[in-house]
Amino acid sequence: FEMNERIYRVLKKMEDKGLSQLLVSDPLSIRFLTGIMVNPGERLYALLLRANGKHTLFLNYLYYVSNTGFEEVSFSDMEHIDTESTLGIDKTWPARFLIPLQERCPKMKTIWGSDCVDDVRACKNAEEIQIMKEASIINDKVMERAAEYIKEGMTEKQVADFIDAEYLKE
Repeated sequence: FEMNERIYRVLKKMEDKGLSQLLVSDPLSIRFLTGIMVNPGERLYALLLRANGKHTLFLNYLYYVSNTGFEEVSFSDMEHIDTESTLGIDKTWPARFLIPLQERCPKMKTIWGSDCVDDVRACKNAEEIQIMKEASIINDKVMERAAEYIKEGMTEKQVADFIDAEYLKE
């Protein structure tokens, strides 16, 4: 799949909503849009999408990612956000980051922006549909094998290990 096509679709949703910038913090949405996967724990991790195409990835210096294709800045370097225009915020950005940002930028309006990404993630393209079909076939095979494997007296761990191994085989 083409990452730029996904970001383009989100940018169109942002335009429909009148947003010139959107802060995406859901790691799964960031992976959906960029292919980059980070498990941030409680640290700030966000992708700032801008209508002008100058996107920024906010990373903690502890994260290792290479060749993201985005401008990368540390989490303390929030001046990249346009404080004169409305900022869309996604549903997962914690208040511990949002409230200090709002306090530092009292003129900036923040609004709900999750629907811009969520709507794009919900609408699958042909390649994603094919991948889902293949995953469903694999799931059916593994569940059939698991049903045959399970015997009275087995532990849940034994069954889980068997299922994990079967998924790896597929």
